[in-house]
Amino acid sequence: MEDEKDISEFWVPKFEGDKVKISDLVDREIVILDFEARPSEYQQGKDYVLVQIEREGRKEVFTTTAAAIVGSLKWLGQRNAFPGRVRAKITQEVSTTGRKQYKLVSASSTPVEKIEE
Repeated sequence: MEDEKDISEFWVPKFEGDKVKISDLVDREIVILDFEARPSEYQQGKDYVLVQIEREGRKEVFTTTAAAIVGSLKWLGQRNAFPGRVRAKITQEVSTTGRKQYKLVSASSTPVEKIEE
């Protein structure tokens, strides 16, 4: 039929580039271009984020459930920062229980106050 269209005509990937591990981004400057929050399939009631970044001139994608990063990105999103270009670094701390915790900080290494929703 002439009216019919293939579903592939409507599906355009929102993010592009290689998928990278968040651990590979620690203490490196990145430019956050956009993100999308989605409900986690593994942790009931928790979101994860799919993040489009640019690093060293290449587009890349990472995902995380890190509460500090999810909260910071949602906060930035509410302020219409995306789509856009936001320079940042990801830091890693180890909690008293030995669990890795990731946070977004200013690319100039200035600590960013905790952002609560």
